[in-house]
Amino acid sequence: MMFDQQNIQGDFPKNKPHIIYYSCDPTYWAEHGQYLAKSTLSLNKKNLIHVHVHMIYEHNQEHKIKNLIEDENITYTYEIHSKDFYDQFTLDKNHPVFNRGPEICGTTTDEELKRKIYLSSARFFYFNKFFETYQHVLQLDADGVARERILLSEFKKITTLPSAMCKPKEPSVYIASCVSPGIGPAGDHFKKELSESMIEAFKNPIYWFVDQHVLKKLLDSREFDSIPYKWNSWGLKSGGEIFSTAKGTKKYGFRYKTLKYAWYNDQEKLDYHKKRAKENGK
Repeated sequence: MMFDQQNIQGDFPKNKPHIIYYSCDPTYWAEHGQYLAKSTLSLNKKNLIHVHVHMIYEHNQEHKIKNLIEDENITYTYEIHSKDFYDQFTLDKNHPVFNRGPEICGTTTDEELKRKIYLSSARFFYFNKFFETYQHVLQLDADGVARERILLSEFKKITTLPSAMCKPKEPSVYIASCVSPGIGPAGDHFKKELSESMIEAFKNPIYWFVDQHVLKKLLDSREFDSIPYKWNSWGLKSGGEIFSTAKGTKKYGFRYKTLKYAWYNDQEKLDYHKKRAKENGK
């Protein structure tokens, strides 16, 4: 089935005014996504923050709620791919930044790279389907973790207009891991334009960074204030960050695992301490 004609199943976040949104596959959910959900829900029990996750499954996988988190403040949509799903995409091997893709993604085959590019961009396909006109939505990467309670007044401020977080040292670069579509007519227009533009991009040869380039083209034509860096800091220091994420191999290091420790279950905490002891030669 064509990627833009899939049967999206699950539950939309209807009548939820404030939403944290991300997408991932089951592996990334187990490694990262569940901790973003747990930390967000735990820190924001009383201020109406809802989490919506779009799950992406391959042909030999199925959606089972028992493998996820059951909570009144989290909803899931999902798609299940056919065996040959990624055959419909073509890689743009002549693009100037193409060679950075396999390096960043750690892939060795075209099939793996196509899948990684799709997984990183699919969240943007559905902005105009999942969310209502006046829902305040902040889209994040699945490998983040909540660190502070969200102040609704600040959340509404950064999610009222279509906006993104700019790279601190390169303000002209928008970070796809922290984006809001905005609300009202302007938000609806942006959701539609972003979804349609991203889908159109995938009907042409693709490459890593394609989502950022589509996002940049749309945001360059709009005036907005950059989402403050504290809303999804790339660093792991403690300085008032509301969400933090680790890039590359850092997301598997002990500093980041320590940040997620509070949200581990008992077995995960035991495994963590055993590994730390082994690393320290004890």
